[in-house]
Amino acid sequence: MENNLINNFNRQSEEEFNIRDFLFLCLAKWRWFVLSLFICLSLAIYKVSTTHPTYSRYTDILIKTGEQGNMGEQMEKFAAMSAFRGNTTVYNEIYALQSPSNIYEVVNRLNLDMNYEREGLLYNQVLYGSNLPIKATIVDIPDNAYASFKLTINPDGNYSINEFNYAYGGDKREIDPDQTIKGSIAEYRSNAQSTDTLNTPIGRLTIEATPYYTAPEETQIIYVTRIGLYSSANIYAGKLSFSLKDKEADIISISMVDRSTKRAEDVLNAVIEVYNERWIADKNQLAEHTSVFINERLEDIAMELENVDSIISTYKSRNLLPDLSSTTAMYMSQNQKISNQIIELNNELSISNFILDYLSDNKTKNQILPSLQLSSTGLNSQIEKYNQAMLQRNNIVINSSENNPLVKDMDISLAAMREGIIGSVTNLIRTLKTQIATFERERTSTNEQLAKNPTQSMFLVSEG
Repeated sequence: MENNLINNFNRQSEEEFNIRDFLFLCLAKWRWFVLSLFICLSLAIYKVSTTHPTYSRYTDILIKTGEQGNMGEQMEKFAAMSAFRGNTTVYNEIYALQSPSNIYEVVNRLNLDMNYEREGLLYNQVLYGSNLPIKATIVDIPDNAYASFKLTINPDGNYSINEFNYAYGGDKREIDPDQTIKGSIAEYRSNAQSTDTLNTPIGRLTIEATPYYTAPEETQIIYVTRIGLYSSANIYAGKLSFSLKDKEADIISISMVDRSTKRAEDVLNAVIEVYNERWIADKNQLAEHTSVFINERLEDIAMELENVDSIISTYKSRNLLPDLSSTTAMYMSQNQKISNQIIELNNELSISNFILDYLSDNKTKNQILPSLQLSSTGLNSQIEKYNQAMLQRNNIVINSSENNPLVKDMDISLAAMREGIIGSVTNLIRTLKTQIATFERERTSTNEQLAKNPTQSMFLVSEG
């Protein structure tokens, strides 16, 4: 027992001795620890100093979806078995906002394929907006070609261009690195002439001053890089982020991270602007389609009315008809009202038959329906919701393909909506035919009363 206590005491003493020796050893080498700490801090400071700062900008937009169930009751029935869960309309608008064609248009509109950087002490400074003194344009360059050059601007406004690079389709052009082209910047004045076009190894090039150009106090070096439009669109698509502000709200939050705050703000504004323009174009397409149909129907009706007026005028001239009695006038007024109602019902029946034929034609499967105000408000609502869903489906197809799973789900839902509209139109046609038959019987009864009057009145009534 005593031996065990002595061994434990010796072991504890030995451990305390080892730790104490280690600490003294570290203190003896304190210079190395200080040097290591200094090196690590220096590397961290250098990394932070040479890394270009990035900035974040965001904006929110409200999507007006109209009444709840904007895509119709048929879409809601399929929601449980398809990808349409949650606020599908807003998610479709998010897809439209971030579609490649949208981003491509933004890049093309803002000339984001051209990048300018000024040589700095620790990192190059991005030039954009009010701090961009010049604008370079490479004429007739292919959309996805890469080009770059170094621009040196002197205080007197003269400049030189060298260090050209050009690549397209995987092939890099061999260019003499010492080749230099010189020119002079024409500042903006009321009588400024157009800028000359320079012939360079990367193509025809123009250098012009922006409204923010001022002559530099010392030689200024600007690196100009032209990235292909499609590559630029992919880059900025990666910088943009789209999300719902809240899953219960119809607000989309758009944010962007970039090295230039002004460029980020311009991109966000352009994304919304392009989206609004395309939304208006969709509405105009629907209005134009409906207008063409209405104009065609008006032309047919106008021709029919011209024929009726001509027949009545000829008959009156030939037979020299006298004024009818008050009794005849009463029956004719009643008959005219019935005839007008029959004409209205026949017009609506004609439109309904046209819509039914349009729906039954497989060629119009992916086209919107004419937006016409029929007597059935339920059918009008079905057509409106169907057109909205069809426009969303066609927009997605433009930016992807018909094999997109989202498109296939929408095709299933649209087919169900189409069948529902066909059923509603069929019922409306049946109802219209019944109403027309009822009014025809009433007109026959009125005509029997008019039969006691001259045969001329019967002719006018039948033609009217």
